[in-house]
Amino acid sequence: GTTTLTNINTMRDAYNFMVADVRFILNNLGTELTNFSHNPANGYEIVGFGWHQGWNDRGSAGAVAEYEANMTNLIKDIRTEFGVPNLPFVIGTTSMANVDSSSLGLQLVAAQKAVANRSEFAGTVTTIDTKAYDYGTDASPSSEGYHWNWNAESYFNIGEKMGQAMMGLLAVQSSAKDILSFSIPGQTASTISGNTISVTVPTGTDVTSLVPTFTVSPLATATPVTGVAHNFTAPQTYTVTAQNLTTKTYTVTVTLSSS
Repeated sequence: GTTTLTNINTMRDAYNFMVADVRFILNNLGTELTNFSHNPANGYEIVGFGWHQGWNDRGSAGAVAEYEANMTNLIKDIRTEFGVPNLPFVIGTTSMANVDSSSLGLQLVAAQKAVANRSEFAGTVTTIDTKAYDYGTDASPSSEGYHWNWNAESYFNIGEKMGQAMMGLLAVQSSAKDILSFSIPGQTASTISGNTISVTVPTGTDVTSLVPTFTVSPLATATPVTGVAHNFTAPQTYTVTAQNLTTKTYTVTVTLSSS
């Protein structure tokens, strides 16, 4: 979660616990998700992250003041942690307990919305307003105010709306994932055909440490990255990930010219 710097050690532990929990689930999909048929050999793909938190921050002016900056850093940290540079985020506002009557509550909601409006997150982060799902104490099992008064309908509707928002993010993101050009210093030819790239270099070239440079579709990323040396005594694979997290794998073969 996010908090003031005075509690950074506590929050670091909370972050580490969260990451550990996510990794545990990912490493045990077949047993933790009983209705999910998963062959470990097929791997998995993280395509989105939902965040619904902020009650404790709402009680502190200092925490509210830091929320936007901290949430921004959290998104960047999680993307780095799980190796997904443009991982979509959906933030659900902390709008329970009659938020309109709370000055700090309204400021916190404004901060949660401001994160999604940052230009660096355009098309990859959105915030949904959850105020409509505060059904009040008379229609809920509890009157504690937080935790949506234990109202299952509140949680269901918030989850559904966050899911719909995530689908919207995934739908509008670019699916382009092509290698547009690929070259190796000294090459005599380079062709791209479908998922195959063929490069010819002069006879006598040391193919054990060639440094290719290449370009990919806008908003896409590639692994391995451009400008890194590789051993091309055998074909190498390059995977391009589109903004919408779909992937395309290329096989690169280097041959020596016959002349």
